[in-house]
Amino acid sequence: MRGAKKAPGIHTARAARGAPGSVLIITLMAVTVLATLGFTILTISFSEDFNARREGDCVRAFFAAEAGVHEALARLNMSAAGANNDEIEVVWTAGTGNPDAVRDPRMLQGNSPEPNPANYSDSSINSWRFWNYDPTWRYSGTGSTGDGNYPGATALQQANLNSAGRAFAYDGASVRTLRDGSSYAVRVVPHIRNLAGIWQFVDQGGGAAAANTYYYRISATGSHAGQTATVQVLAKKFFFAPVVPATMVAGGDVTVGGNASVTTGDPGDQNPSGVAVQSAGTASTSGSGSVTGSTSNNTPFPTFEAIFGLSRAELQAKATLTGTYTAHNTTNPAEVPSGTVGQLIWLTAMNGGAKQDITLTGSGSGGYTLGSPTQPVVLVVDGNLNLNTVTIYGVLYVTGAFRNQGGSQIRGAVLVEGTAETDILGTGSGGDAKIAYSANVMRNLDGSSNLFPFSALKGTWKMKHG
Repeated sequence: MRGAKKAPGIHTARAARGAPGSVLIITLMAVTVLATLGFTILTISFSEDFNARREGDCVRAFFAAEAGVHEALARLNMSAAGANNDEIEVVWTAGTGNPDAVRDPRMLQGNSPEPNPANYSDSSINSWRFWNYDPTWRYSGTGSTGDGNYPGATALQQANLNSAGRAFAYDGASVRTLRDGSSYAVRVVPHIRNLAGIWQFVDQGGGAAAANTYYYRISATGSHAGQTATVQVLAKKFFFAPVVPATMVAGGDVTVGGNASVTTGDPGDQNPSGVAVQSAGTASTSGSGSVTGSTSNNTPFPTFEAIFGLSRAELQAKATLTGTYTAHNTTNPAEVPSGTVGQLIWLTAMNGGAKQDITLTGSGSGGYTLGSPTQPVVLVVDGNLNLNTVTIYGVLYVTGAFRNQGGSQIRGAVLVEGTAETDILGTGSGGDAKIAYSANVMRNLDGSSNLFPFSALKGTWKMKHG
């Protein structure tokens, strides 16, 4: 019949037959969205994990490079003599124009470092130029503590590497150890420039370095899991070389009396000048007092700068032990206990502009000791100093009056700036009880890592990745 409406049941059936296809499409779209979202999340997670691991490896590479800098500083400050000197010569890459063997700068022993690269291969120049770790010195971190992968290292050398290379104490509290899989290589070279046609050591600003002060650039490259990092820093070293013309140098008269003895030094340890007493006035003996060596009278007392190479303020600023006293006759000050070694000591004994007395005394030979043959001291007393039966290895400088009595043993030199008469009234009757110059003590003061260590300069650290 025309115009008749379709039966409702027919439309409903067709709609029902089309529903599964729509649901399937919607389901597939949802699955696709979820899969895409999941893949994206996994990709981001993987990327973040990779970047985190890469960043961690970069940090470990920086740590390894920093450890290399610390090892270099530790090695530079090792004693130049003795069994722990396990890197006297380091082989350099052949064909570079550099010598086949170079030496490290800590071993100057009185020779000025050579800044001119043209002289690096001149074996006739007995100066120490620059320093390079051979790559075989790198640490793998997988061996026993102290081994690294330093092939052929003796047990003693391994012990040195243990103390200098693998673990470092920070502020005496914590120890940081190189991670497994990390390694580093280190090079130390002079920080030099050609100024007005002359090669010179220069400071961090590029200007000519101060007298007796030398700068070296430490470069360490660390690696971990394929990542590398480089750390550079400037290290500064003041090489201390006091100029002492005699065993006893005084700004006034000198009297050696009682059973005192002043000598130019023990056999093989003498002052090459042969002068035992140099006086701005006159030197004399009385009683059983003796002077072995020549005397130089009416000789002006040298300036402070001529002796130490520094002004008073500069040397005082470098002092590692200081004390100020206003009381008269301070005895064995607590700031300087017996047994102190390897220190620059500056004591001020003054009250209202008047110099006061400091007394160092012992109960017998060696009862009060400062310094040692290998770690001497520099003792500056801005005041008066009295010694009574003490043992001192090093240089004594007194701005006021100086008096010695009893069985003292002094190895090094004594300089008395004051113009009052210097009395040496007793150092014992023979044996070691005497005041004697010591060339060995002077050598050990020169370049001492205890008094003036190689140290990294703040503000000169540079780090870069790759």
